Amino acid sequence: MPLSVPKSVSGSYTEGQLMAFFKEQDVNGDGRLSKEEIKKAFQQLGSRLPGWRVRRALHHADVNGDGSISLDELDELVKYVESEPHSAVAKMPLSVPKSVSGTYTEGQLKAIFKEHDANGDGRLSKEEMKKAFQQLGSRLPGWRVRRALHHADANGDGSISVDELDELVKYVGQFGYSIQ
Repeated sequence: MPLSVPKSVSGSYTEGQLMAFFKEQDVNGDGRLSKEEIKKAFQQLGSRLPGWRVRRALHHADVNGDGSISLDELDELVKYVESEPHSAVAKMPLSVPKSVSGTYTEGQLKAIFKEHDANGDGRLSKEEMKKAFQQLGSRLPGWRVRRALHHADANGDGSISVDELDELVKYVGQFGYSIQ
């Protein structure tokens, strides 16, 4: 069963996760990604136009021009995928291969919480935090909010400000929420 990833972390995969994912796509084990292997990778990443994406990827990453991506050129492929504002990663689906799984990074957690600041006031209310914890897969999001406030709400106002966000992320990070 594929792992599901919340929309808020789309495009936030580490370079290492993308490298591992693309290496797994070398199904024939020849140390090169053929056009077909790259196309299947972009399909798995949810690209709407995987054939076009392959041509663009080869244009940017196929340094020696042989029509495939070698292990030496893989860094360039990952850089291309990360740099494209409309890349497959930026539009990654809710379901991704297991090779891209793992626990959330601090940056991803921070992005999730910032995304849940629904009214844009720079503070996370209890309700906004509850929704973020639900997205993270917390079984008891209301309880988790109370515990998070206890650990991260330095001024005791019942919300998490931008200044308190790092403490919230530090607290949440210890639970190892996984990209699901």
